[in-house]
Amino acid sequence: MISDSLDIVIPVFNAVEDTIECVESILQSDAADCSILLLNDASYSGTEERLKERFAPHVNVVVVSHCRNRGYTKNISYGIKKSKKEYVCILNSDTLVPGLWARKLLAHLQDMPVFAAVGPLSNAASFQSIPQVYAPNKEFSVNDQLGGFLGELNFVNSVLDFFGPGKIADVPILNGFCTVFRRSALEEIGGFDDVNFKTGYGEENDLCIRLKQHSYRLGVALDCFV
Repeated sequence: MISDSLDIVIPVFNAVEDTIECVESILQSDAADCSILLLNDASYSGTEERLKERFAPHVNVVVVSHCRNRGYTKNISYGIKKSKKEYVCILNSDTLVPGLWARKLLAHLQDMPVFAAVGPLSNAASFQSIPQVYAPNKEFSVNDQLGGFLGELNFVNSVLDFFGPGKIADVPILNGFCTVFRRSALEEIGGFDDVNFKTGYGEENDLCIRLKQHSYRLGVALDCFV
């Protein structure tokens, strides 16, 4: 079972409706039984209560709230330490996942031990975006919010699976919106640098560089769209 190998960590700062939609999409996916840790980083009053109430029936969804804002990097580092499985996924709270995603990302890591981390394609994830990386104004494209609802998301994911099953692109940097990490690789390099990158912005690049320095590789799954 996927839940035997994978924990999912979701940093939360306000945006409670997005977070609920994100978790609901996971609960309709192949990762439905995975441990899902919602890290509420001192969001607005009512966020914790709303999340706990909505997901009370799901024992695998756990809400942890900080009294004081820790910042993005310290928040996810805390979540990684709380998780226990061989693989851990850091997932942004404004994402939606298709029905089949975790199994694909895990398969790449399990088949190729030299890879430390794998991420999917998306609509607005800089160089991991499809069908366009850049918009006409030369800024990164959001591709008209492609995959903004589950039906369309699953369709795009199935098209990629048809044309590129099992394919992966070797890349120097991964965008952190959705990344599955090999825990042993994170532990080997000391995890995210939450001292020099307390609030994020550069922390994932730094992590990727250090993983590459330890001879690990990073991959984008060309058969998966989140």
